[in-house]
Amino acid sequence: MLVKSRKFEVGKSHQEIKRMAVLLGFDPGGEDGYGWCVAKHALVLPLQIRKTGVVGNIRDALREIKPHIATGEQIVAAGIDAPLFWVSSGDRRVDQVLRRELSALGARSPGGTVQSVNSLRGACLVQGIMTGVLLRDAFGSLPITESHPKALLWLLRLANPRQHPSGIALSALSQIRIMKSEDGTDHERDAALASLSAWAMLSQPPGWRNLYLEEQNPYSPIASPLGYWMPHLVEAPTEAKEVSAADQIEQQAVLRYSMKQARKVAQENPY
Repeated sequence: MLVKSRKFEVGKSHQEIKRMAVLLGFDPGGEDGYGWCVAKHALVLPLQIRKTGVVGNIRDALREIKPHIATGEQIVAAGIDAPLFWVSSGDRRVDQVLRRELSALGARSPGGTVQSVNSLRGACLVQGIMTGVLLRDAFGSLPITESHPKALLWLLRLANPRQHPSGIALSALSQIRIMKSEDGTDHERDAALASLSAWAMLSQPPGWRNLYLEEQNPYSPIASPLGYWMPHLVEAPTEAKEVSAADQIEQQAVLRYSMKQARKVAQENPY
């Protein structure tokens, strides 16, 4: 869990935080199937997507991302569309929860959408963990959340029995605003949705929860702060909600801490 705001030092103003904070999203896959996204953090949605692309691995993704991070900006959180933790029993509780929720929403094949970790392809598994490990090597204690874009589309009420996730373009997402006219590939859309999960991890808005807390004895080579932020089944907002003054203070404190850690790592190990 993120530390409460009272433990953070008072630092930059709200406007400075908004201007300097950047989120990353990743959709790990095989050759020519690795999506990445750079987004500008915001206290309320929509999230502004600065750039997306598709490469072959995390090293190439980091190289492509670098030109889109301006001087003085700090990467404050990342979302990864891949399993970031396991359990000894094989099937994770978080996946069971999502399958039940997708079934309640009318998904025809919840087990096909949210598969068991033991049945996933190697590229997703290996590249996902590799992404998390390399992000920690580069950015220290960067908050990282697992994401599941296709399940996310269901919980946001964008996918339904008549609208399959594969038919939903990036430009159709009200939670996201893109800076380019073309929609890009599904890999880019999923990377952008992963950055939305990263936004939720920092902002902790109403209607979202951390599924990672529901898992029993999870194991991961990626240390905390680690999460799995997804919308609630009963409350999945498709529009930005008003943020209270207390929530803004909490969110700004989280951002100050993340940027402080990012600056420290950048000084010790330049990106």
